[in-house]
Amino acid sequence: MHHSNVCRDSRLKKELTLASPVGSGKSAAARKVQQYLWVNGIKPVIDGDWGTGTQAAIDQFCQKAGIPPQQSVDQALMDRLAQPLLRAAHAIAQQASFQASIVAFAKQQLAEHPVEIDGANMGPWVRFYMSGHEGKDWLWCAGFVTYIVRYCATLHAQPSPVSRTFSCDVLAMEAKQSGRFRSKGTLAQIPAGSIFLVRRPNASNDWVHTGIVLDHKNGTIITAEGNTDQGGSSNGFEATSRIRNAANVDIIVT
Repeated sequence: MHHSNVCRDSRLKKELTLASPVGSGKSAAARKVQQYLWVNGIKPVIDGDWGTGTQAAIDQFCQKAGIPPQQSVDQALMDRLAQPLLRAAHAIAQQASFQASIVAFAKQQLAEHPVEIDGANMGPWVRFYMSGHEGKDWLWCAGFVTYIVRYCATLHAQPSPVSRTFSCDVLAMEAKQSGRFRSKGTLAQIPAGSIFLVRRPNASNDWVHTGIVLDHKNGTIITAEGNTDQGGSSNGFEATSRIRNAANVDIIVT
């Protein structure tokens, strides 16, 4: 089991640290517990009010985890609730190349199936990729990408090719300035570990979505991307892998 007190992500560590056990009654901490129950697929009403429904959800989680039922959430139980995020944040072994590490760390994220919880662009996963920000205006695809890429740059002790930005437009403009930008259709083979960008239709300098290229096969890219859905939306609800037409995306070479 991963523990929050040794989590390498300081913001997540702070979010998970409890000043005291959380129990019945109404509080912001109770709402956080309810959100983390949802992270584990157990879905009480998220209202910040720990009543019989939340207690039943805690009982279900404890039974699933094989531990005695508890009437409150202490630090040990909070860490159990946060295992999907702690696994996502956990350090990976350095791969043979920077780009291979990007692919490996992106796959580590997808394995936990990050999803929005408690509203549009809300919940623990959104805060994880957006440095604590959340809310309807905090679209998180660029946060997902830059969280992955900047960690891997640290892992390889090299400068990051991207800043920690939440803007697709900033990603594109910085890549143009650094010479890493490739317009759609200009690369015969898109390297794994690259970043893709989706332009707004009929716009030359407006990008609405981004993600990581995991592989390039037969004119398509296999991706890892946040804030998307079954329709490939730029404002969806989950992080997942998709198949996209390689000719339709701009590329940032990492």
